[in-house]
Amino acid sequence: FGSNLQFGPGIKFASGDTFGDDNSFGEGDTFGNRDTFGSHNSFTSAQFGKRASFDSSNDFAGVTVFGPKAKFNSSNLFGQGTVFGPRAKFLGSRNEVGEGSSFGKGLRMKGTGNTLGG
Repeated sequence: FGSNLQFGPGIKFASGDTFGDDNSFGEGDTFGNRDTFGSHNSFTSAQFGKRASFDSSNDFAGVTVFGPKAKFNSSNLFGQGTVFGPRAKFLGSRNEVGEGSSFGKGLRMKGTGNTLGG
């Protein structure tokens, strides 16, 4: 998929998709495994499979659920009650996770200035 796209609500995407930058996804969209996302994408109450990967400045509103081994670079913003599966990795800096969020075992952080849970 490209960049600057707008998707409707409730779409179920296949596994292995690559999305560019500045995309807007609909409420409740569901993604497969090993999907890759660029920067400045927005999501609302989305669900992701295993090994989703995100670059920078993505916005996750509502309750978002990530499968195991999700990876995040820098300056991503997560809403309240976000659920991270086991072995999530924060590789960059300045990620902000909302209050009431939960993390599976094996959380890894390499960057600095990350705010987890408020």
